[in-house]
Amino acid sequence: MENVLAAIITYNPDIALLKRTVGLMRGQVGYIAIYDNHSKNAEEIAAAAKEYENVIFVGNPENLGLPVNYNRAAALAKEKNCDWLMILDQDSVLPDDIVERLSAYFGDKRNAIVCPRFRDVNLYSEAEFEALKPKEPYTKLEKCISSASVNRVSTILELGGFDEKLFIDQVDYDYCKNVRDHGYRIIQVNDCVIDHSIGKSKFVRFLGMKLVAYNHSPVRKYYFFRNRVYYARKYHITPLNNIRFFTSLVKHFIALFYEEDRSVKIKNAWKGIRDGFKL
Repeated sequence: MENVLAAIITYNPDIALLKRTVGLMRGQVGYIAIYDNHSKNAEEIAAAAKEYENVIFVGNPENLGLPVNYNRAAALAKEKNCDWLMILDQDSVLPDDIVERLSAYFGDKRNAIVCPRFRDVNLYSEAEFEALKPKEPYTKLEKCISSASVNRVSTILELGGFDEKLFIDQVDYDYCKNVRDHGYRIIQVNDCVIDHSIGKSKFVRFLGMKLVAYNHSPVRKYYFFRNRVYYARKYHITPLNNIRFFTSLVKHFIALFYEEDRSVKIKNAWKGIRDGFKL
């Protein structure tokens, strides 16, 4: 669709996977913009982008994180007269007709985000995930991950864009909260599925509870906890008005004890919690 710009934010990507994504998407959208966060293989990414007429490469001199690049992509989409911004991760596996499937819900002005269902390949087999499929053609969500989400550009600009304090992690959920607080909707198209992995996730058990240990890097753990504390402060979330939020945070902290390099990750998590009160 000519009115869609797809943005891929890269950081040391697998070039073969990146080319696969670009090759799949270039015929489905008007433009693809690759924003590279100072990757070691930036020259290879730039060379890959030059292979396609409608692919734009932007190399950053340092790692700027996600929201800065999302906001730049939204501005570029407006400049190119695109009504929708599709955000793609460098390693998600997408359906061949993903834009066509999602575009069925572009017409309703209340829909600020249209997204597919996503299967964490580390947690669910195809059969297990299919068994969880809702019967309805679409579901209204409270939040969704950014990968493969299609965002109405006018809404992004109206709401002031993505919060650049976050750098990485909670960027998508923060924007989703802003969207819903302003009366817009997030629509999940249930017959459209992407395969994606969040870290090296696995289920673990603690006192009968089923938790997810994501096995992100220690740096990512810092941002995970820092940004959730910031998010709670930003939206005045307390244990009294949203016990589910804090229960989830505690479960994530407990799951650290089941991960590799747990001592470093626990230390980074505490540092993140402390710094979350300073943002």
